[in-house]
Order: sequence, then structure tokens, then C-alpha cells
Amino acid sequence: MKNEEDQIHLRNMLSCIHEIENYCVDLDSDQLNNDEKRMQVFRNLAMLGMEARRVSIQHATIKTLKSFANADYINGLGRDVYAVANFIFNDLSFIKQSVVSISEKLQAKMQKHYSMA
Repeated sequence: MKNEEDQIHLRNMLSCIHEIENYCVDLDSDQLNNDEKRMQVFRNLAMLGMEARRVSIQHATIKTLKSFANADYINGLGRDVYAVANFIFNDLSFIKQSVVSISEKLQAKMQKHYSMA
């Protein structure tokens, strides 16, 4: 049961990543100053962290993403739009690949378990 729950949260994390990617298509760091776009990105980053907290799998990417739930996007990290933009442009694709890989490994593990049952 825990594997199924982890898989749900991993899919939710990928959904948050897709949302961020959609908001940031052809977007440069100056355009992230748009309050509406910035708040949508921050909301998805926070949701990404909340979903990561619910995953029981121990992995460096999951551990990093858990901290996103507590980030201060208004007065802290959110004030440095360029840091957020650099994260999105430079790191988000790696994180996405990592989450996909974790999900695929978990799916294979679940299929093996069910085929043996």
C-alpha cells in the first residue's frame, strides 16, 4: 500500500513540475517579476515540497524537495527572482528526470511484487 501512495505523490510532484514548466515557457527572469506568474510558480514549488514530504522513499532529490514546503516565497527566496529563475532554467529538468526515474523504479518494483503474488 505504501508503494501505491508513494507513486501517487510522485505523480503529483511531476504534475507540479509540469505546471511550472508551462508557466515558464519562453519566460525570462525579468518576466518572473509578473506577480501572477511568480505566485503560480511559488505555489507549485510549495506543493512540490508538500508532496515530497509524503513520499517515504529515501533519495537525495526527495530530501531536497522536502525543503520547498517551508520556503518563504514572499519575504525570503521569493525576493530573489533571479535565483528562482536560475533554479527553474538550470535545475528543474534534472529534478524532473530524477522523479521520473524514482517513479519508474518503484513501478517496476510494484509490478515484480504483484507478478510474484
